[in-house]
Amino acid sequence: MAHHRQAQSAEKYHLDPTAVALAPSVWPESFGLVAREAASLGLHVVASDRGAIGECIRLPEQGVVIDVSSDAALTEILGAMNANPEAWRAGSPPAQGLLRRAADQGRELADLYRAIALRCAERSAMARLKSAGDE
Repeated sequence: MAHHRQAQSAEKYHLDPTAVALAPSVWPESFGLVAREAASLGLHVVASDRGAIGECIRLPEQGVVIDVSSDAALTEILGAMNANPEAWRAGSPPAQGLLRRAADQGRELADLYRAIALRCAERSAMARLKSAGDE
């Protein structure tokens, strides 16, 4: 989702600015798009400590990253929200600027793979030259 569309999405879906996005995934996400989009819309995020899903969260103003190895941390944070909803309604954090998007990650991975392939080709060529020189 492009950044200019994110602002439109907030309006389109009439998101409550005091809403909290729950993203307690137990899978080690490689990018964490849900948390990134929620944070970019100015929502507080409760994110998993697995993989990259919580990497974009500026702590504590944008939310919390919890241990999901058991349900204890999620139970605790939901209890805290229930016990003091005003703390969570005190105003959402400001929306972030342009976030690293999935397309950005794809380009970075493609660049990395090209660099690795180039190094492998260079090493292979050097090995062939050395082998030819040894003959």
